Amino acid sequence: MNVLLRLSVLPLLGIGFIATSIYLNWAQLRLRVAGEKIAGQVAGMAIVRGVTNDVIFGIDTEVEMTYETGLGTRLLYKNYKVDAAWTVMRDGVAEPLPTDDVSGEILQLAEEVARRSAERIREILKRESRKRRGNGERVVRIIKTETARGYLNVGKIHPVLDWDEKGIRPTSRGGQTPTTGFVRTHAVFDMRDMALVQSNKGEMMVGYAQTRNWELHTPSKQNFVLYCEPYTTEFRPVFAYEVSGRRYARLSHIGRHGGPTLALVLFGPCWVYYDKNAPERAVLIANPGRMEGGILAWFSRLCEGVFAQWGSGALIVMVGLFCLVSGLIQISLAIWPSKRLTSESK
Repeated sequence: MNVLLRLSVLPLLGIGFIATSIYLNWAQLRLRVAGEKIAGQVAGMAIVRGVTNDVIFGIDTEVEMTYETGLGTRLLYKNYKVDAAWTVMRDGVAEPLPTDDVSGEILQLAEEVARRSAERIREILKRESRKRRGNGERVVRIIKTETARGYLNVGKIHPVLDWDEKGIRPTSRGGQTPTTGFVRTHAVFDMRDMALVQSNKGEMMVGYAQTRNWELHTPSKQNFVLYCEPYTTEFRPVFAYEVSGRRYARLSHIGRHGGPTLALVLFGPCWVYYDKNAPERAVLIANPGRMEGGILAWFSRLCEGVFAQWGSGALIVMVGLFCLVSGLIQISLAIWPSKRLTSESK
């Protein structure tokens, strides 16, 4: 009996781990299993530093690409959706261009520039440099001007945010209403003079400036607003949904340090599970998107979404299962010892 009591410690420990994981994730699990499913939107991004935080609710991006012929294309994106386009002449004069007349390849390239970081723009220019010279299609210069609008330098962000016809905003505390501001980042990448690029150790960024509410700001990294923070900064999406004509906005528990998560597309659609008896209680489910393009990229988004949402709970459950299974095996060997091993020992 004493042996069995001693051996039961490991299974009980495993059950304790599993119960702890369920307890810590019960609210999310209950909403995911029993909650009502509704389409929502990733309406913003909370940049959580600790003392001073930002809530971004809109991003306007101007992307200008210059080809080796000297001509160029300029596109304006509002929340990563193309809004206007121009043809840029050699003398810098811009003429309006219907967005339907812009080629699909250029639109795809410009959208990638608008959404991604400075590192990705460098990779794009390196890829362009490998194209055949003289065909006039190579992009040799990219200018990206990003204006992120939101609430800057706010205090602790409450999990429940306000959402009305003006958009999302942090819940006012102590009678103080947060004020809006902007972060504008201007970066120039140029590879027309490859000798200069090589002498600069391959660096293609020839100009960079960031301002916060018209004041010059030096971020931790020379990058755009979603990529210029140190690793200690957490990026948490804000999701919005509507139930019975009433609007709700919440801060998601899915986050990532140092940059936005790949599991959710900012300003894109998402799925929300809410409590029908208390619609303000809701959980955002990670969505890797359709399996198209690079399979490895899609799989990376899937894994990041799973681990960001259930990673800590899943690890605790795995430890609990290991303890439980190992303990049960030991108990079974104590109760029903192997006859073969017993006979061989004799």
